[in-house]
Amino acid sequence: MATNLVEWQKNVQIKTVEQVYRSYDDPTVAGLFQQVIAMRRRGYGASYPPHFVAVDASDWLDRHYLVGEQRHGVFEPLAGFRITTRSVNQTAHIPFPLTDALAHAGAPSHDRAIHQLISEADKRSQEVQYLSWLTFHPSVRQNPVQSTWLKELAVAIFCHEIQTHRSLFLTAAVLQFKTYRWFGQAGYQRIVGEQREILSSLRNPFSGFDVELMVMQQPSRWAEDCMGQNQGLLARVESHGVLPELASDRAA
Repeated sequence: MATNLVEWQKNVQIKTVEQVYRSYDDPTVAGLFQQVIAMRRRGYGASYPPHFVAVDASDWLDRHYLVGEQRHGVFEPLAGFRITTRSVNQTAHIPFPLTDALAHAGAPSHDRAIHQLISEADKRSQEVQYLSWLTFHPSVRQNPVQSTWLKELAVAIFCHEIQTHRSLFLTAAVLQFKTYRWFGQAGYQRIVGEQREILSSLRNPFSGFDVELMVMQQPSRWAEDCMGQNQGLLARVESHGVLPELASDRAA
């Protein structure tokens, strides 16, 4: 990687791939999807238990973001994450990953709180999206300057998604990796229960890690600043796969 951040940023690209199942015959789509899974295996393999498999049925429909650099004409991912759109999963009769995990977590208060948020969003004809599978290449974690900028770029993308689709944005931040800190800075808030109490963390039944459930309805000023500073890069996102019609699009 280039040592000069500004020069390095010139080689950075954002690519998305979604509805992979419907467009897997496209070699570019298949190749990007393979990079998504390879990055997860590399990023999660060292930290998660051996039985954990970082892939699920929802991956075949969701929007995957890859942030990477071009090196000698080859795109090499440095960071990635997934955004699940509830209406897309409903159409395909695939469980929404967050509510599916809560159904196995034995945490009824958290389950009720999330379903209440989703129910309220449905009444507003608001899309519900879920951020997951955030990971960084090991080399990025060792470079604080690049890591900080890539986090800001990820926040810019979150903010762009919310503003584009007017969505309710959910996530489950893993406590061990302290992502809840910069998620909170971006505008995410901890989930509140039926008695208006802030809900405690809970154990993810699949990974075994403690997570903090968080929701974002309005990005913070800092998140909006991150988006403004990266408008040029966001305008050049390279999209692949079938683009679904979202519930928010139909309601517009």
